[in-house]
Amino acid sequence: MRGWLGAIVNGLIFLACSFGAREILVTYDAHAPWTAGLGIGAWLLAAYVTGTVVHELGHAAAVRLIGSRLDAIQFGGHLLRFTVRGVAVSVGPGLGGHILYDSRLVSPQRRAVVLLAGPLANVLVAPASFLLPVPRWEAAAIALYVLPSALQDLVPAYDDEDDNSTDGAKLARIPASVRAEAEVRRLLANPDWLHQPGAADALINGFRLDVREAADCLKELSHAPGRLLPFYRQEWTLPDKPEPDVLHIVDVLTWKVLIIGALPPETIELAANRAEWLLGHLPKESTDKRIAVDRVRPTLALARLRQSRTGDVRALCTGSLAADLKPSERASVLAILAMARHARLLSGQAALDEALALDPDAPLVAEAVATLGRDPAVTP
Repeated sequence: MRGWLGAIVNGLIFLACSFGAREILVTYDAHAPWTAGLGIGAWLLAAYVTGTVVHELGHAAAVRLIGSRLDAIQFGGHLLRFTVRGVAVSVGPGLGGHILYDSRLVSPQRRAVVLLAGPLANVLVAPASFLLPVPRWEAAAIALYVLPSALQDLVPAYDDEDDNSTDGAKLARIPASVRAEAEVRRLLANPDWLHQPGAADALINGFRLDVREAADCLKELSHAPGRLLPFYRQEWTLPDKPEPDVLHIVDVLTWKVLIIGALPPETIELAANRAEWLLGHLPKESTDKRIAVDRVRPTLALARLRQSRTGDVRALCTGSLAADLKPSERASVLAILAMARHARLLSGQAALDEALALDPDAPLVAEAVATLGRDPAVTP
């Protein structure tokens, strides 16, 4: 389901549980004073918060159970931050929560265990409400408020913009992950897999579905230019509505190809087309920093530099330089700008000097130094 539809379904679940709790309260204690209602309201709010906490702890316990490393747990916002046994914990106002762990390090089957553990924890804890020192009808109402955290997260809903999805949506992807894992393993078992038709699509799809072998293979390729180029020149199936993982890996591989330097014109043209595709499919708003427009623009700027279309480079670099980039990223953008200015017989020395001061080992800085040499430009 899309984000708005998932929100509607989740809202209906919460309202159904609220209505059920209200009916229990009215049925069994219609003449209770309003002060008693406030007390029950506090109990219900505490029950909902408890359900959220139990839900995330269920996920966390499952991560530990499968032998993976738990990185962080968030309950609500980020008002308070502390560390418990190496796990970063944040607590603050707001509903919901999430855990952070590297899901690529585990199999799809184990990810399913982690996803199911949260809702299962809610279902198991809800009956514990009857152990509270309150009448049974009040305990039943409280139990209903523990359950929404389980039911809402089982709805297969996702957010198109931020790629935020419920446990239900992630569970729905598990069968596809299992199939993708099998496909990637069959592909890599072939010694000549790099030249097999569809190899790129299989690995990119596996990366999208958190297949560890696909992620490892793509990482290895990105550091081996001789093997990356034949892979990159394959025909790729780029979707009309790509997920953030697809955008990210296309950006990484395109950047890695372009920084090689000496490339045939057809490869540069292919990289430029894929960089244009990237910018054309970036979401307008996203919390995923990997695909922020200011981190993707330099890829197209570099493609334009390789195409000798240096007039387009300045605008692309200026937009990125106005963003909050890491020193190495900023140094690379400045190196691109310096080389573009040099190609237009303008001085790129100031940009290069700033790049050298930020990170002389950043990609393209050494190339910019070699390209500029003693800058012959006469225009300051």
